[in-house]
Amino acid sequence: MNDPEEVIHSGGRAGTVAPDRFADVAAQILERISDAFYAVDRDWRLTYVNRRVEAMVGKRRDEMLGRNVFDLFPEARGSESHAAHLRARRENRPVSFQAVSAVNGRWIEGTVYPDKTGLSVYLRDITARKRAEEQLRASERRERARAAELEAVLDAVPAVVWLAHDPECRAITGNRASYEFLRLPYGANESKTAPAPGPTNHFAVYANGVELAPEELPMQRAARGEEVRSHEEEVVFRDGTSRYLYGDAVPLREEDGTICGAVGAFLDVTERKHAEAELKRSREELDDFFENAAVALHWIGPDGRILRANQAELDLLGYTRETYVGRHIAEFHADRSVIEDILARLGRGETLDRYPARLRARDGSIRDVLISSSALFRDGRFVHTRCITVDVTERKQAEEHQKLLMAELNHRVKNTLAVVQSIAAQTLRRAASLEGFAESFTGRLQALAAAHGLLTQGTWRATSLIRLIRRVLKAHGTGTRAIEMSGQDIELTPKQTLALSLVFHELATNAAKHGALSVPNGRLAIAWAVEEAPGGPRLGIDWIERNGPAVCTPVAAGFGTTLIQRTMAYDLNGDSALCYEPAGLRCRLAFPWREDGAAASG
Repeated sequence: MNDPEEVIHSGGRAGTVAPDRFADVAAQILERISDAFYAVDRDWRLTYVNRRVEAMVGKRRDEMLGRNVFDLFPEARGSESHAAHLRARRENRPVSFQAVSAVNGRWIEGTVYPDKTGLSVYLRDITARKRAEEQLRASERRERARAAELEAVLDAVPAVVWLAHDPECRAITGNRASYEFLRLPYGANESKTAPAPGPTNHFAVYANGVELAPEELPMQRAARGEEVRSHEEEVVFRDGTSRYLYGDAVPLREEDGTICGAVGAFLDVTERKHAEAELKRSREELDDFFENAAVALHWIGPDGRILRANQAELDLLGYTRETYVGRHIAEFHADRSVIEDILARLGRGETLDRYPARLRARDGSIRDVLISSSALFRDGRFVHTRCITVDVTERKQAEEHQKLLMAELNHRVKNTLAVVQSIAAQTLRRAASLEGFAESFTGRLQALAAAHGLLTQGTWRATSLIRLIRRVLKAHGTGTRAIEMSGQDIELTPKQTLALSLVFHELATNAAKHGALSVPNGRLAIAWAVEEAPGGPRLGIDWIERNGPAVCTPVAAGFGTTLIQRTMAYDLNGDSALCYEPAGLRCRLAFPWREDGAAASG
């Protein structure tokens, strides 16, 4: 294919129009098409190149014509493109291919057509499409129309091409692709402005949802002198199906500039439109997922600023979208070194999995979080991160509390063992018999156990004073039948709970055996209150027995009395006083108390 006139001769079906006319038309078409086109003879010498080839390879036409293609581009020898050329020549049939160009490193798509003089090749740069195929691979494969057997240059163009033969567009013909697109027999008049009714009433053309009148179609506009660029239209057929076209239509002019018709080249972008609609739907679903996800999500740009955040993230930190998005993420991290490390790792392409961090909420509180994130790179360029933030503040607090509980438990166990050892030794020393030792020692251990049970129920945080008193008295079978309690319920620390459980046990044991609770008419009153004292507030507790057996002061203090005194003094930094009044035993307990209600000794 040595020159444009040969293109016309090899194409055939030129009608009665002069060859020179078709040569001009073909030349204009070849120069206006979006494809690069070149022809080589059987010795691989370039016999024709259009302007797209010049732009594609970066060489001028006069540098290339007549030169061996492999002398000009030695790197192309042995390439996939070269293989396609050889196959087309060997098999004497058109061969299409896609490959990375050995000349400019970009993806190209081409079709090689053999003829008696050599090869004709159409190329297009499809690098952008190849990149898009990463997301739309399935639909983009179907976008390429199956090439039909082409006998002419116009038929070889992988697009819908129309040619208007007069300024009024009375007659419009096209390549085979155009007839196939419009579902017309090859050679029919494709014009909707033909003088006599033609075979084109089975479809209508729409642009932006509005049906176009025949005179407003792109070919008719171009024939009036208008250059129609980037025109998109929908062709709706009578059976309800539709296809989409995208392309250009421009005037054809005589040498003196007179308009003699128009030429249009359009691509069938139906699959692309469907893919765009599917992509739009997918994006809408992604947006819905992002915004309504229960977990906090955000994107960070290459400059560290927040590009996007969902409602869960805003709720987590208490910010509005206006006060959060657009600010640097470091502003919300409590630890500067942590966010710097996170951004550095993501910038290196690392993936973070449950990276611990601390975020500062709008109210000033600190939220412990775990961050899982990776960065999106496009063409080696950092685009944004994809971050999932999981709030573990409560779990972190629970873990810290668990550590404290374990330490406290270890400490309490040691103290409890020491107390048990002391109680055992003192009880054994004062017991008259083994049976008496067993009874006294068991009761005291049960009192400790009851206190531990109450503390466990409160996760070793605090215990109600009223609950403690009721638990101790219940262990002696007294219930509340003869007991009166007065005072506002207060929360005791673990240390105070254990200490008072022993004190109340000794008092209750004595009352049940010898005091007011040993007789049916006996009465016990327990009252408490926080009292002001020179050294600070103190919690005072009064144990008052009435209507019991006659009381007399013992000659020597028993172990129970000693236990009460030592427990109050050493465990609670307080004091105790026992009064053996004729009406019944009276015990006064007091120890320091802080204003916030926590025992100062606890």
